[in-house]
Amino acid sequence: MITGKLVKAPHNPHKGQQPVYVKNVLLNNFIPHLGTKISDIVHNQKTIGVELRSIGGYLNTVDANQTAWADRSAVIFIAFWSKSKNNKNINRIFDSLQKVDVGVYGAYSSDLSMKESYRIWPSETAQKLKNIMSIYDHKHLFNQGHYLYD
Repeated sequence: MITGKLVKAPHNPHKGQQPVYVKNVLLNNFIPHLGTKISDIVHNQKTIGVELRSIGGYLNTVDANQTAWADRSAVIFIAFWSKSKNNKNINRIFDSLQKVDVGVYGAYSSDLSMKESYRIWPSETAQKLKNIMSIYDHKHLFNQGHYLYD
């Protein structure tokens, strides 16, 4: 049994140190090799959980320009939880999915790479958030998790 907090207290900067590693992808359609990729992760001994959700509907009626959620065309959400020592393997399995993804939901991602940040906040969305930060968080009090890139 894995115990602990998914998100550390604010006095401990988030550096992906949690005992679980979470990875997700947003897709705008079902792709042929999706079942194989899900099977690869389900059969991995370090997998803790798999989440497959149908999204869309009302979620996709909000204009992407009005929020930090830029991936309003997504209709499929897939997330995997694994032991943190398995992150390189999970990232490898996800590589082919990310070639056809429309984005990533940042709150479900332990991957703190810049590559992942670009998937969470495409350039236009990132710029809007930076503008808001410069006005309301110029001291960077909200500094946990994924980073907006320059």
